[in-house]
Amino acid sequence: MIEARRYWVDNRVRLRQVAEEIVRLDVGIGRVAEIVIRPARREKTPKQRGSLHFLLAEFALSYGISPGEAKEWFKRDYYGEDVRTIRVPAIDAHGRRRWKRLKIKTVQSTEDEDRAGYARVIDYLYLWAAEKEVVLPELRTPETHRSN
Repeated sequence: MIEARRYWVDNRVRLRQVAEEIVRLDVGIGRVAEIVIRPARREKTPKQRGSLHFLLAEFALSYGISPGEAKEWFKRDYYGEDVRTIRVPAIDAHGRRRWKRLKIKTVQSTEDEDRAGYARVIDYLYLWAAEKEVVLPELRTPETHRSN
């Protein structure tokens, strides 16, 4: 089994070490590895995460709903919904076991965002709240504000 790995490479020596590890991977028929090379992802900061949840709580308080309801409503507007069909075991009217198809709606998690993506989510939250006539406290600094 090939284990998932992530490498951070910032110099030629480290690049060579990683390349040597990749060459030694146990790949073959039925043992396929996917190798993705992309710019390093800058993870969101604890301050960004805290700001988003604080602002959602402020919106919820102003709008008269729970913070959880505010977050779900906001995420559905920002990301949209995915509808998936799953099969679950069920009993029909005659007492027989059957498979029943259920459609479930899911919404992407904000946890999937990196630092830049989280900044865009927060910027959108300010616009979204303003559309609903809720003014949120300004927590962004000029260097983190990304409205373009």
